[in-house]
This record gives sequence, C-alpha cells and structure tokens, in this order.
Amino acid sequence: MRKSNRRAIRNKSHRTALKTAVHHVYNAKNVEEGKLALKNAISLIDRLKHKGILHPNAVARKKSRLTKRINVISSKTVNQ
Repeated sequence: MRKSNRRAIRNKSHRTALKTAVHHVYNAKNVEEGKLALKNAISLIDRLKHKGILHPNAVARKKSRLTKRINVISSKTVNQ
C-alpha cells in the first residue's frame, strides 16, 4: 500500500505536467509557437511511455491528436 501511494503521487505530478503540455499545444497563438509546444509535448509523452506511466496506445492516440491539431492550425494560416 505504501508503494502504491508513492507511485500515485509521482504519477499525479507527471499527469499534471502532461495536461499542461497539451494545454500549451491547444492554446498556441501561431504555428511556430504550436510546433514548439508540440515538440515539447511529444517529448514528454515519450518519456512517460518509457517510464510506464502511459499505455503505448494512449501515447499513439495523444501524439496523433496533437499533431492533427497543429496541422489544422497550419493549414488555416496557409489558406488565408
């Protein structure tokens, strides 16, 4: 029980950091800022996968959705 409590506390901080990174991607003001935020978010997601905090399928899903979001933003700015 003590071990699971320690892990829960550690995992909570990692999940909070992940939510913040995703938030930065979704609230990017321009394409360059979004791409930088995406790079940082994907790096964090990969680290969490390596540590076993995120399931590999969840990692793929999150990376795909974030990349799709940036592609939509960049296509809007190109078309305008």
